Amino acid sequence: MAMLTEIIASSEAIRRKTLVAGWVLVVFAVAFLVFDLVEWRLHGGSFVITSTAWLWYVAHKESLLLAQQAIEGYVWQPLWSVIELMLAMPVFVIFGGPGLALLYLGYFGDARGARR
Repeated sequence: MAMLTEIIASSEAIRRKTLVAGWVLVVFAVAFLVFDLVEWRLHGGSFVITSTAWLWYVAHKESLLLAQQAIEGYVWQPLWSVIELMLAMPVFVIFGGPGLALLYLGYFGDARGARR
């Protein structure tokens, strides 16, 4: 982690790209959280969270099925079970977590590197 922070701190262009990628992921995560909240308020009843698997299936189901077949057939069959666990997670978690991590590295990566 320290080496990654030093790399980001060493280049202003990399820091900017890290920040842009972080903000894109966070905005995407917040958009899906808002989508889930609006759906909940409009339809009433239970709060349903959009899963990453559903998003991938709606966006391009053929690539989801192809990824499953390729990983189970050519990489390692138990790996798909781990990927399924991640795909069951909410979209705002899958995109928000890495987005916040990239924002942290973009904003504070240079400060941590300067202390060393």
